[in-house]
Amino acid sequence: MKSELGDMNYSFFNSTFAMQEIFKHPSDYGMIDRRSFFVGFTEVEAACCGLRDLNAKVACIPISLYCSDRTNHVFWDFYHPMEATAGILAADLVDGSGPHVYHVNVRQLSGL
Repeated sequence: MKSELGDMNYSFFNSTFAMQEIFKHPSDYGMIDRRSFFVGFTEVEAACCGLRDLNAKVACIPISLYCSDRTNHVFWDFYHPMEATAGILAADLVDGSGPHVYHVNVRQLSGL
């Protein structure tokens, strides 16, 4: 598209590949807890809130089961990532590089 529209700039974020990296190495990703310690993810399959298999068959509703530790889950329910997961993906999109982000990241794109 850039060859056809010379003044157009873009950024591509491979969110699937970025999530696969979190699944492969969950302890490398996570959040800082309220005691200022890094907490890596330990649960990549089960959702934190939901019902039935892996808390992911029925969305989070008032009668759902909730995980006891929200810092170690990748997903809140079967649709939504936890806040820490979303923050990791957003930071990667804004400041990351290949193979997750290419041609340029969002920060570089905003400077063009």
